[in-house]
Amino acid sequence: RRGIARLHRRMASVRGAQLRWARSGRLSSHRGLSSVIPRRILSIEQTGDPLVATGVDRVVESLPGIGPKALARQASTPFRLSPKFMKEYSSKKAPFGFNGLGELVYHRTYSRVREDGENEDWHDTVQRVVEGTFNMQKGWLQSSGLGWDESKKQIEAEEMFDRIFNFKFLPPGRGLWAMGSQLTEDRGVYAALNNCAFVSTKTRPSKKVSEPFCFLMDASMLGVGVGFDTEASKQSTKF
Repeated sequence: RRGIARLHRRMASVRGAQLRWARSGRLSSHRGLSSVIPRRILSIEQTGDPLVATGVDRVVESLPGIGPKALARQASTPFRLSPKFMKEYSSKKAPFGFNGLGELVYHRTYSRVREDGENEDWHDTVQRVVEGTFNMQKGWLQSSGLGWDESKKQIEAEEMFDRIFNFKFLPPGRGLWAMGSQLTEDRGVYAALNNCAFVSTKTRPSKKVSEPFCFLMDASMLGVGVGFDTEASKQSTKF
């Protein structure tokens, strides 16, 4: 019981840090993280970008699709939408609905801080998402020797941009928040694009009892909603 209580306190500490980051829009140093995740180091940089920190690769090393292997598949030259195309949308009003509520939710949840310190507008967010998507595709095709047609992909990307901008379709919320950001482009942390995950608390003899809880903590800190079962309660292993 004492062990579970300590775990709850540690998770509450991290949740408190998440809420502070979300409210401020920027990171603040949280010295409790080193005790929450033993032997995993977080040295947080003041970037205004959640979890863009030195040592973040070690923090999320248990998650799939991240790290050096993912970064190795990045495109040699990043994909970018045509400036001429983007100019058409820079002053166009986004068709947010629900009498302004849609725009309010967007600015509260999905508008990231740009390099100039200002928050993204809708066309900035859509550009980031589309370029991140095609940059990932370009890296994969090139690393697999499948070729890349820049002109064709530019047309496809422009169509994708227009459809998202006009709300014909939308990527998942985590995609709107993380795709094309430093998380995917600089760190290769594609796990942050997942909305949901699941982990069983049941552990095999060869695994550490703490392993499912470490996964839960790592994924939650990336914004992934994690479900879990109570199979551990049926095991004789104690904390």
